[in-house]
Amino acid sequence: MLHGTEVLPNEFPFMVAINEFKKTDWWSFNPRGSYCSAVLISKRHVLTAAHCVLIDAGLHETLCYQGYKRPEEYMEPEKLEVYIGTRCPKWGPCTPNRTVYEATSVIPYPGYEACGFGSENDIAIVELSKDADENDGIPICMPKENEQLATTLLAVGYGQDRKQIFTKSSIVVPY
Repeated sequence: MLHGTEVLPNEFPFMVAINEFKKTDWWSFNPRGSYCSAVLISKRHVLTAAHCVLIDAGLHETLCYQGYKRPEEYMEPEKLEVYIGTRCPKWGPCTPNRTVYEATSVIPYPGYEACGFGSENDIAIVELSKDADENDGIPICMPKENEQLATTLLAVGYGQDRKQIFTKSSIVVPY
């Protein structure tokens, strides 16, 4: 998300940040791996974009524009850290007791194609190793079948603010 309104702590308890740690050497991990927004849809499942869990998504995009296609490989669950809720005002050091959830599986939608450019199938499920604690966050309320939605919706996610600082934000979008 870019240039939205900063989110208050605990404003959207279903909001999730996914961080891929990249192993830089034998003793440490680089926390500056990729970040993606997601949403908690059950106590143990997170919905995100498939390109967020695609290995080298940026390289895929570049190669696709040049007419090349490479096999799609997805991140190993153990390389993902999942942060649930919006307790922290900005990305980075947080409350000391913030829970880091581990993933046990990454399931991209079978119809997703990395060279699809705006693919309508760009979704994936990340399964957590344990249920989300209600103190961290709660699953989003899902609409009932045939429920009439508003003409404008609120999108929330992690992104850069106007000062290029990675933070949580929200923006109203037409539906």
